Amino acid sequence: MKNFSCLVDGLDKVSENSTYHVMTTPLALELAGRKLLPVTIDGSKLKHVFDKNSDGMDKEVLKQIPRAMTDSLMVLDSYAGRKIVVLDLKDKQGSTISVPMELEVEKSWYKVNASNNAYGKDDANGTNYDWFIEHNLKKGRIAYINKEKTAKWLPSLISDSDSRITDLDSLLINSIPNENGLRNKKLKFNQYYQTAFDSGVYQFEKFDRNVGDKKVLFHGIIKVK
Repeated sequence: MKNFSCLVDGLDKVSENSTYHVMTTPLALELAGRKLLPVTIDGSKLKHVFDKNSDGMDKEVLKQIPRAMTDSLMVLDSYAGRKIVVLDLKDKQGSTISVPMELEVEKSWYKVNASNNAYGKDDANGTNYDWFIEHNLKKGRIAYINKEKTAKWLPSLISDSDSRITDLDSLLINSIPNENGLRNKKLKFNQYYQTAFDSGVYQFEKFDRNVGDKKVLFHGIIKVK
C-alpha cells in the first residue's frame, strides 16, 4: 500500500497505458464469493478518478483507499457480475466513497480484479443514504456487510448501538457474511493479510509463472525480475 501512496504522489508521471498494482483483493470480497486476485488499476482510470472527482477527491484521500478497502462497510452486487466496495471513508465533501470492481479480468495469461473508479456517492447534503438503503439494502444487493460499522454510519433516530444493529438487520433480506467472518479470515492469514506487492507497476510478461496461487495471492511476494 506504501507503493500505491508513492504512485499517487507521482500522479503526473503515471502512464495511461500502464497497469498498476493497488493491493491484494480484500478478504471481504472473498467472503462475498469472489477470488483472491491482485487488484490493479489502469493508469487512465487512476487519472480519471482524480480528474473527474477533483471536487471531492484529493491525493490524501485517494491514498487512503486501499487501506479502507481492507475493512469496508459493505460490498454490493452490481450489474454484469461486478461488485462495489463501500468504504468507511469520506471524500472532502463528506460523501461516502464507493469503489466499483470488475472481477476476474483477463490479463494475458492470468486474471486480476480491476478497480475502474472511486467516487463519493452523494446528494445535495453529502452521502446519498437513500441510494444505499432503497436501492441496495432493501433490494437484497448486499454481498458482505460490517453490521457494527454500518449501523453507526447509517442515519438513525436510535442512539443505542445494539438497537441500531437490530434496526439494520430488519433491512437485510438474507443472511450474509459480516465482520465476524472477516475477523476469522484475518486471524487465519495473520501477517500475510493484505500484504502489498513489492512492485508498483506490473510487467506482466516478467512474472514467475511457476509461483503457486497461494503464495501469490496470500503472501503477495511476486516481484518483477
